[in-house]
Amino acid sequence: MMNDNNIKNAFKAGIWYTISTLLVKSISIISTPLYTRLMSTADYGISATFNTWYALLFIICSLNVGYSIGRAKIDFKDDFDNYIGALQIICACITSILFGIIFLFFPQMKSLIGLDKTAVICLYIYVLFGTVVSIYQGKYRFLYQYKQNIVISVFISIATVIFSLLFIVILPQKYMGKIVGTTLPMLILGIMFWIVAIKNKTLSIKKEYYTYALAFSIPLIVHSLSIYVLGQSDRLMIKYFCGDHFVGIYSLIYQYAILITLITNSINQAWNPWFHDNYALKNYELIKEKVIPLIAFGCYIGIGCIAVAPEAIKILGGEQYMSGLQAVLPIALGVVIEFVYTQYVIIEMHLKKTTYVSIGTVVAAIINVLLNYLCIPRFGYIAAAYTTLVSYFMLLMMHHFISRKVLGVHIYKDKLIYAMLTITVLTGIILSNLYYHIFIRYIIIVGISVVFLVYNKEFIIDKIRRKSR
Repeated sequence: MMNDNNIKNAFKAGIWYTISTLLVKSISIISTPLYTRLMSTADYGISATFNTWYALLFIICSLNVGYSIGRAKIDFKDDFDNYIGALQIICACITSILFGIIFLFFPQMKSLIGLDKTAVICLYIYVLFGTVVSIYQGKYRFLYQYKQNIVISVFISIATVIFSLLFIVILPQKYMGKIVGTTLPMLILGIMFWIVAIKNKTLSIKKEYYTYALAFSIPLIVHSLSIYVLGQSDRLMIKYFCGDHFVGIYSLIYQYAILITLITNSINQAWNPWFHDNYALKNYELIKEKVIPLIAFGCYIGIGCIAVAPEAIKILGGEQYMSGLQAVLPIALGVVIEFVYTQYVIIEMHLKKTTYVSIGTVVAAIINVLLNYLCIPRFGYIAAAYTTLVSYFMLLMMHHFISRKVLGVHIYKDKLIYAMLTITVLTGIILSNLYYHIFIRYIIIVGISVVFLVYNKEFIIDKIRRKSR
């Protein structure tokens, strides 16, 4: 149980993380129309492929050691900085070994990777220093040093836009301009953190740190890779079956739809610590009561995202991306369902049944890949959005079953939760069929907003009062 001071620090950090996330995402949204107008859809697709490979290789090269930082702060409280230094060495070694193999067999792997050698060199730099930056962000997060974390996030966001626009204009290959611009900020920060570690002599080779980090983190690699497959593999398979042009369109649509996670992630940052504390105190009725308005809010944000999609896509990408509009509905619904199933996952986490978390994610990832393989060649790139939706729904079903039938936990109003999801799906379908009737569409969303505010006014007033204290 956290003391009052830690609760205040956590709450303050949560508010500032939310603000900084909104700021960083706003910068990303504002810059997206610039990228899409300076780059072809194929160039935009190649840069998206670069980011997709980064997400995969980050998991492999970091070995998920960042997951161990929170617990290590307690177990190594007197030499926490040395532990962080040990994580730096682990990530640097794994990254260099893996990319050494990639460069050695690059002629054979080039068609699989889908990037030229210069882009892969940038990818190596990005992963090498990106893992280090992530480790320090984890350190600052668990020490409640949110100011340092915010500075890092804002710097990366602003510098990436500036460098990317500069190099897109300068370089003949526009996708390389975006890739170089993305890599440079991470290179600058990574070098800085290495200099700090060397100066402070915290680069430890103590065996205890390595065994601790690897024992804690390696079992979670399967889970992280499966999450990656669910979130990223669709773009790789679209590239393989349809080409870079359609990867570019799908990536922009996906980037828009997952804006919902700005809100849902902020909710979870505040909800998760509160849930753990109250579950430990057996305040089950309180949890049952409080989770409903949170899920309702997530559903409302999802509906709003679907409702304004035509105008948003036109602003972000222009007419050349409007053909992907029909992918917004399934992607947005998938994100909402993801938010709901995490409420069941947190039960498994609290009870330390993390094996169930991995099993569910692996099964969903396998289903996603198989459905993509079968459906994308037949129905086109839009099929990837629907296969992802199906996979997330499978995850919800599995974690619901695990929490109720396997673990015997009954703390949610499940029927009400599924009723809210059903209403969200039906409303989303109606709105997506009104994309060319803007007036009717906005009348509906205004009406939904009024209903939401009326039914949740007590919850909203309570949150406002808490923030004003």
